[in-house]
Amino acid sequence: MAPAIALAVTLGLHHWRHNAVLSIFGGTAVHVALATTLTPH
Repeated sequence: MAPAIALAVTLGLHHWRHNAVLSIFGGTAVHVALATTLTPH
């Protein structure tokens, strides 16, 4: 679930700002945040 959402955020950021670095960092940040909050401990 988290990778699919992060991919959508990455694509959305890239289409919105046309900035690869922002897209990569934004997608990574979303993936890490979701993976840490959604993963059962």
